[in-house]
Amino acid sequence: MDAHITRQRLGNQLSYDWLKILVAVAAAVAAVAILFTMIATRPTNAQQYFVYSYGGLHPAQDNNALPDNLKDAFSYDVLETNVENFDAGAMGNAVFTARRGVLEGSAIFVSDFVDGGGEGATPFSELVSMGIVHRGQEDERLGLFLDAEKFLSDCESYLARFFGENWREAPVLDEEEVRACFLARNGEDKRFKTEEQKEQGVALERERLTSLREDYLVVDGAMKSGMLSFATYRTDPSSEEGGAGKEYAVGFSLGKLSRLNRLYYYYDGEGKQATEKIAVLLFENGEKLADLKYESVTFLRYLLEHYQ
Repeated sequence: MDAHITRQRLGNQLSYDWLKILVAVAAAVAAVAILFTMIATRPTNAQQYFVYSYGGLHPAQDNNALPDNLKDAFSYDVLETNVENFDAGAMGNAVFTARRGVLEGSAIFVSDFVDGGGEGATPFSELVSMGIVHRGQEDERLGLFLDAEKFLSDCESYLARFFGENWREAPVLDEEEVRACFLARNGEDKRFKTEEQKEQGVALERERLTSLREDYLVVDGAMKSGMLSFATYRTDPSSEEGGAGKEYAVGFSLGKLSRLNRLYYYYDGEGKQATEKIAVLLFENGEKLADLKYESVTFLRYLLEHYQ
């Protein structure tokens, strides 16, 4: 039987079976795509760091590059970064609410400045008031954002857990605690299946904690020098006579970062770019993010190093 492939036979095959070939190729491509989707590591909320801005802030030249730059700054366990900017209108609020409905977002830039220089509620006060949970005068608390002062205090306790009580001056890393922390968070992670991969993961966890300690000391120094300060908000006074409201440290004031206008700015009453009343707030995303919520300390150090 003559089974040699000739130009005529190949042409006939393609003429009659081209649709079958096309379907087979498409099915193969789809199967490969599904396979890679199934075996790929999907970032959890804790492994995503999304930076937002809100109401009247203008993204500047560094904004588009921020996600890639942050990937280099964060630890091995932050797998996805992004930036998104919301206006204070109905559409911006709707999208922002949808993002927060699924606990997306790690930090948000906002200004305490009325657009155009007029009087009224600022984007900062509007956003923070949205996050205040009112349950009566004795149970008024932050719901949307972390208490910035408590956040730093909690980070100190977190570092003491791994480096000992003298973690500032003479840190001694507890290797067993490092391993336990890694396995509790990433023991089932697809990136660390084999024992060798798990050992590599423990080494990465060690680097994460060592870097976090260094980052915290930089941020703590900036707080003590006044380069960073708490952004505060006082709730409306109680309707009862003599009520004074309650003050919260809702974030960090960035007004002394002289180069922040390379990232965000607003237009002041004279139409000039300004950054003096910009703050960054950290979202409350639940205790499931307990370890990786301290990536925000690294984020603060990043801002200090690039925009001071």
